[in-house]
Amino acid sequence: MTRFNHERLNEMHKLSLSNQRERASRQKFKWTPIRFGRYEGLIIPEIVWRDISYFYWALSQDVFRGELEHQARIVAGRAAHILPPGGDDNFEFVIERNKRGKLMKIAILKKRTRSRARDRLVTRCRHLDLAIIDEFYASCRRDAAEKLLECLKLAFFFRPRVKLSESDCERFFEDDDNFDIYCSADHSTL
Repeated sequence: MTRFNHERLNEMHKLSLSNQRERASRQKFKWTPIRFGRYEGLIIPEIVWRDISYFYWALSQDVFRGELEHQARIVAGRAAHILPPGGDDNFEFVIERNKRGKLMKIAILKKRTRSRARDRLVTRCRHLDLAIIDEFYASCRRDAAEKLLECLKLAFFFRPRVKLSESDCERFFEDDDNFDIYCSADHSTL
């Protein structure tokens, strides 16, 4: 299996920051539907919300070309800097793993709230990088992706187990308040 190249993503992210700011300021962004494969007809934001692992695999394999590649880079750059809802600095993402590295829980908690996890590795971060999904073993990646998306759907859409509409997916990635678009730090390593 090919590992996702975080350094390459960070380089792409830095190059696309000015494009993100420019495009985000426009009235309505036009997403390009994918014209191939199992996600034919979907736009990049929908793929992220449906299959995070596929999105990062496709990005690492240069599956997206032209405008799709540009849009995937913008989405990946934003997905590397997801802030807790409302941009409140009093909250952070808390990621709990067991000793084997399996994702046990992901939550958004007040900074001073202590996790009750015992015998677990706890990571606290201001930003959530969706590329962390690549750090889980293949055998538990799907479970980790489901927990990750469930947490984000609950936090941003108040619907943890519902398939999001195209407009929900678009709105999330078009809303600058959901991301620290000015941060160029790598938040992918937990």
